[in-house]
Amino acid sequence: MEPGRLLSALLEHSADAFSMLDAGGRILYVSPASLRQIGFRPEELVGSDPFALVHPDDLPDIRQRFETVLAEPGGIMRAEFRMRRREGGWSWIEATARNMLAEPSVAAVIINSREVGWRREAEAALRASEERLRAVVTQSAIVLWAVDMEGVFTLSEGSGLAALGLLPGQVVGRSAFEIYAGTPELGRHIRLALEGSPSRAVVDVAGRVFDAWFGPLRDGGGAIVGATGVASDVTETRRLQEQFLQAQKMEGLGRLAGGVAHDFNNLLTAVLGFNALLLKRHPPGDPDRPELEEIRKAGERAAALTKQLLAFSRRQVVQSGTVDLNAVVDDMRGLLARLIGEDVVLDTRPLPSAAWVRADRSQLEQVIVNLAVNARDAMPGGGRLLISTTRRTVAEEATDPSGLPPGRWIGLDIADNGHGMPDDVRMHAFEPFFTTKGPGRGTGLGLATVYGIVSQSGGVVRIESEPGRGTTVSIWLPEVPPAPRAASEPPSSAPRGRETILLVEDEPSVLDLCRLVLLESGYRLLEATSGLAALNLLSSSPDPVHLLLSDVVLPGMNGPDLARRAAALRPGLRVLFITGYSADETAPGPAPVLPKPFSPDDLARRVRSVLDGAAAPP
Repeated sequence: MEPGRLLSALLEHSADAFSMLDAGGRILYVSPASLRQIGFRPEELVGSDPFALVHPDDLPDIRQRFETVLAEPGGIMRAEFRMRRREGGWSWIEATARNMLAEPSVAAVIINSREVGWRREAEAALRASEERLRAVVTQSAIVLWAVDMEGVFTLSEGSGLAALGLLPGQVVGRSAFEIYAGTPELGRHIRLALEGSPSRAVVDVAGRVFDAWFGPLRDGGGAIVGATGVASDVTETRRLQEQFLQAQKMEGLGRLAGGVAHDFNNLLTAVLGFNALLLKRHPPGDPDRPELEEIRKAGERAAALTKQLLAFSRRQVVQSGTVDLNAVVDDMRGLLARLIGEDVVLDTRPLPSAAWVRADRSQLEQVIVNLAVNARDAMPGGGRLLISTTRRTVAEEATDPSGLPPGRWIGLDIADNGHGMPDDVRMHAFEPFFTTKGPGRGTGLGLATVYGIVSQSGGVVRIESEPGRGTTVSIWLPEVPPAPRAASEPPSSAPRGRETILLVEDEPSVLDLCRLVLLESGYRLLEATSGLAALNLLSSSPDPVHLLLSDVVLPGMNGPDLARRAAALRPGLRVLFITGYSADETAPGPAPVLPKPFSPDDLARRVRSVLDGAAAPP
């Protein structure tokens, strides 16, 4: 699979909720699926006690299971229980928890959960259906049939026949072996029943999936006079099962992608950092300067790809800021061209001036990728994808055709000339799991994700589509003033200091870079590669330590835990975290975070800023 297609698939498959708990049972992180399962947004749950939402009748058992898991590193717990919904009532949840507190890269209890109320209801309905089978044959959504010894239908009843386009009794008098010659599996089980062997199988008939039972039909004396069977249409259930399995697989791939991106961020920190130092030593005009510039450009492109990989795995650093929508589209042209393929022509038409909005750039990229993938799938034979930006001002008390409130708006239109959507499909387009794609081609989460991101940014989404005339998705975000231009500082103005810094980093190349930058900036250093070693240094060193500069993910003890214990040893100690993951993912608390990859100047300025500012509690 092409990288672009794989990354887009990662965005479209997310059914289970994924959460992380600390040893005390507090929520460190929860995925957006929590909103669908129990109605709470992730930001409402982070930092809370999940056991407060568990049904009182289920709570003692769940607490006991959780304590058992905590007592065993790597231990796994599976349970079904009820959780309170935000709007009232209870949702049945099936959860699998694994104790990964001892894993340095995780340091949490990992929980995968899904809502199984529908399954419990389906199981109850199936049991009730089996009990009433003989009494309600003609009214039940099943197919009840019988054939004679030659395989000729003698009975064909049940409302399930409608899924096959048949009426009750329509096939009576006709041979089952002739009608379903194209379904040899069905014929094989009928012959087994005629020979006296009952069986059960899932069979595909005319595009529908049936869970069918086959058995011999005997007369009063016990002699076999034919075969009979009952079948229920499980097409929708099978589709949901495949959807959940695919979502689980994609969730695993997302975690893998996030881990790979984290490792790349460490490598790129060293590559770009040492390159920046070399560029300072080889000014413009130096014969080695062009090659160093090429290394820098390649590293920055790799950093951009890594950032997109983190966005696709939903582990990017979510940071809202002032963004030029024109620049976002322009920077994504290369990725989009690979994503949509050579048979789709990509055309971009930006506004002549910058289109400033306030949003998270990674999430905007995710929105554009999702919509581009949908457009590509709507043009299987090729076509044209047009991405344009527009500007609109809605006056007070004016009626806008798009329903926009008064104000200044920036629009992003993504239009294709594909097969389009009828009104009944368009009305459900933003619903989670609603999809017109075939099996294995998505779960319908793409537009639901788009809707959530745009809504969180204060925008609106509109769809215009007609069968045979293509689709246009219009996104409107409030226009904001331009971002202030950052004043460039000469290399010699890099901030310096004489304080003592405790540097804690387990990646040797990043440790070497930070050491070189901080020593050249005048600081004194204490170094450690683990949290325990850092605490030993703090306990044994008689000199004051002014700043803890620590990676968030460390062996044995994560950065936030180290910061809390360090603060007890050295009250007033300032803290600065560095990380290749999202701040939300690793939950470092209120202490500032410097995302990887960072430049030497970024590190020097951030260290100076933290040292000069008020100490933040870790």
